Amino acid sequence: MACHVEEIAGAGVDTQIATLRETFLEFESSKRVMERMKIQDIQIPFSRQDAAQKQLYGDLLNPAENNNDALEDRHGTTTASPRQWHKELKQLEQYRRDGKLPRVPRVPNNCKTDHSPVHRLATLKAHLRHQIKISVKVDELIQEQEAIDRLHFGILHKALNEPERQSKLAELQQRLEAFKNRLENQTKPFRGALNNNGDNRRAFMKDPPLLMWDRRTAEPLIVREDEFCNPTRLALLDFQPISPNPYSMTSAQSVTFDLLMGGLLNQRNNTIYCLNSLAPGAADAIIPRVPALQDPQRGGRYDLSDLRIRCFTPEMFYGIVQAWDNWPFKPLISEMAAVSEEL
Repeated sequence: MACHVEEIAGAGVDTQIATLRETFLEFESSKRVMERMKIQDIQIPFSRQDAAQKQLYGDLLNPAENNNDALEDRHGTTTASPRQWHKELKQLEQYRRDGKLPRVPRVPNNCKTDHSPVHRLATLKAHLRHQIKISVKVDELIQEQEAIDRLHFGILHKALNEPERQSKLAELQQRLEAFKNRLENQTKPFRGALNNNGDNRRAFMKDPPLLMWDRRTAEPLIVREDEFCNPTRLALLDFQPISPNPYSMTSAQSVTFDLLMGGLLNQRNNTIYCLNSLAPGAADAIIPRVPALQDPQRGGRYDLSDLRIRCFTPEMFYGIVQAWDNWPFKPLISEMAAVSEEL
């Protein structure tokens, strides 16, 4: 909150991490960085780019020859992130087109597992179809969430007379109820994908983006593990203090901030659940005093059960600290510190 952090050099991104963002977000982020680097006349040596950077910049510079590893369906929906099995699938399909795919006889009935390339190709294609199907459904629900946010924004910030406001509010509640009904029968992995992708898009589309990674002025230089005396993955970070600090706090509030963030940032639940985990009744006491939590123009949401901690803005964190400081029934700092040490 009090400084800007930028990665100058690092080991790159592990593309097998399950929580990577959707590929189109990385493309848009890299496109913005390319524009910033062009303005500042910054160029990254080819040998200091990782494989993902080379692929992304190759696709951005030569869109007609786009050969991105992310696979798309007929609706243009990109799978969450390119994975190793995507490359394997494309390779097997190329072998099939070239007539080089081994034709293994059908596996006997007493054999439970078929490890043939033909079976592997069929399995990966089925997995891709399932992934695309899930991706399309998730995308539809995210668009509905965005429409609900726009409707709520209009209620708060447009000049409406009272009948119009009540009509819009009734429509908002109706659409929100319908949205929740659509989620009732969905699996936990599906809801997880919806929350993860939706949060990532909201964080990226904010102005400025919520993640400092998306505000970077240049791509980091890639360094190898063997370039250090004790081979390991390291990164060089540049911390630039923001002056004047828009979120100044007293010494006591800084201690409170550290304790509250320790209890909030390790959770992936919604706002109400997380605040009540700090102390009984905390949500009822704090939420009315932090208007940004329910203001879509400032990153909030009408339904706080759809707003997770990972989408909180610095303004929200600062507001929570201020509201907590003025709450007469808050736990003592010593009690919170003791609980934090036990955790």
